[in-house]
Amino acid sequence: MPTTSRTAGCYACRRMKVKCDEQKPSCARCERGGRQCPGYRATGDFIFRSMNLSAKNKSLQQKRGTNKAMPARAQVSSSMSGSSDRQSGSSNSNLVIAYRTTGDSTKTLAPPVPTNWHQQAICQFFYNYVIPVDDKGRGGYLNFLPKMYQQTQGTPFLVEALDAVSMASLASRNSMPYLMMCARRSYGKALTLVNMILNRPEQRKSDELQASLILLTKYEMITGDKDSLFGSHCAGLVHLISYRGKEQFQSDIGSQIYTLIHCRQTLIDLAHQRLSGMGVEAPLEVVHKKPHRARFLNWLSRMSALNGVLAQNLRGAPGRVLFPKGWDLEVLALEEEIRQWQETALQIWPYWPLSPYDATSGLVYPKAIYVCSGLLQSQAYNLIWCGRIHLLHAMLVYRSTLTENEALESPLPSASSIKQDLLQMVDNICNFVPFMLGEVDERGALRAPGRGKAVGALFLMWLLHVAGSVSIMPQSQQDWIAGRLLHIGHSVGIQQALALKDFRDLQRRTTPGMPLSMR
Repeated sequence: MPTTSRTAGCYACRRMKVKCDEQKPSCARCERGGRQCPGYRATGDFIFRSMNLSAKNKSLQQKRGTNKAMPARAQVSSSMSGSSDRQSGSSNSNLVIAYRTTGDSTKTLAPPVPTNWHQQAICQFFYNYVIPVDDKGRGGYLNFLPKMYQQTQGTPFLVEALDAVSMASLASRNSMPYLMMCARRSYGKALTLVNMILNRPEQRKSDELQASLILLTKYEMITGDKDSLFGSHCAGLVHLISYRGKEQFQSDIGSQIYTLIHCRQTLIDLAHQRLSGMGVEAPLEVVHKKPHRARFLNWLSRMSALNGVLAQNLRGAPGRVLFPKGWDLEVLALEEEIRQWQETALQIWPYWPLSPYDATSGLVYPKAIYVCSGLLQSQAYNLIWCGRIHLLHAMLVYRSTLTENEALESPLPSASSIKQDLLQMVDNICNFVPFMLGEVDERGALRAPGRGKAVGALFLMWLLHVAGSVSIMPQSQQDWIAGRLLHIGHSVGIQQALALKDFRDLQRRTTPGMPLSMR
């Protein structure tokens, strides 16, 4: 109601809607009824009323005609910004805050800060999914995005793509259906604008277009829709890199985008057991600037190639599978390079194992907690371990195709040794889970819930999916991994984690005992 008056009777009289004499400490009506008086509301209690503009003006006019000597009510209206594509989720109504005061003076509240969900979503997305470069100029994940967004406000496809993914992230994490509708609207606009740009050859080679497609892939992972265009966006990014050719590396942002796309596409190729190919390789001058990054990408590409060769032979004609000569020797050479790199990397990017539980806690996983100096450093280790899981799977399949005499002469480790290495890779990935989810900081201290960056959960989602493909792990560890995927989906708001968990469950029911990468 627009009126500003109200009864100040005790709770019992107000509930029965009868007049109260407001005597203290107990009103007369409660005493006559033989019951204990429940008391009165505090004089400073707030009343929140949602009133439209005309009702508010009428209330103010009524207030001006009242006796100023009577107890007054102060009203403050906070005009919420209107809902639009740029201010989605804001209320159109005026919020009137009234409170009772005593004495002759009238107190006034300061207007609350207007709510702009669009701005909040952008800021939260930058906080959760952008990793800045450190003091030594190392690392960085999507760190070019804030400056690019600031400088390209006139680039509508990038603006719409960022609106879509940022509002989808905020809506999914906080269960805000209306904001998710606004995100879907921006996503549709972004798709339309991107398709228009793809038909213009002079604009296909821009960094902004590739950044927009990267954001759209993030949107697909956050929403987890069944009819997802995630694969189409990833394929489009690979085609754009081939189309740009060497021009991709003329800017620092272009080189960063290439590294991001190359790494993701290689992992996708590993999971699907197909030969990896980006259509263009980084020139030598770029490789020399970032030798560690180039070596890392080279290892992932070689892992994908070896795994793809295995898959092609397995899909060939029935009968005995023939592998290229020297396949096993190349696998061993790659394993040795990775082992040497890890020994060197521990001196540059050390990680520290912590014992999380005592013997009586009853908890098993993770067996230890690994902490590192940053998310990207931990992700580098995890990607290598993830690639080794695929490679060790391939080694097991290769050994299964050998005759007894060939198996004895093979330079590859025994099947039992390979299985031990597989379980160790799974344990290593699981040990980094608390750190990547932000549950512990770099020193191993516990963090308050929700303080970690969502990008760590985004990285971890794929790692846990690969780790869960190892069928020889204990059932308790499989259940723990499934629980972490559920946490990423429900608490962090990345819905694709739930789809990956359902996919794992379905595959284990249909073909139990077989690793996912062999199906």
